[in-house]
Amino acid sequence: MVKRYNQQIIEYSMKKWGGEYDPANISISNLVFRENGLGTVADYNMEKWIAEQDSLRNWSISSGSTSLKVQWIIAKYQGNDEEAKRLEKQISSQASENRFRLLLETLKIIIL
Repeated sequence: MVKRYNQQIIEYSMKKWGGEYDPANISISNLVFRENGLGTVADYNMEKWIAEQDSLRNWSISSGSTSLKVQWIIAKYQGNDEEAKRLEKQISSQASENRFRLLLETLKIIIL
């Protein structure tokens, strides 16, 4: 059953990864890709997404790579756990970030 869900996440992510795609979705997609032997695809998509986030910021279309959640995704991707933890605390302290806190709790369960 898990394999079927992973395949659905992979298929969906291949179509939707990028642009304004929610950081929570990027995080889950990246994890599923890596767990299913698609690390090279995940790296390509992450590098492309990071460049898109920089462009969104540079063109003042959205906060892009200055968003705390985007910075968290990048820190996790780059293996910078100290920075990711700092950002987690900062983001989670905001009352409106229920979805992000849910993502963090979900990742704790999935990664165990």
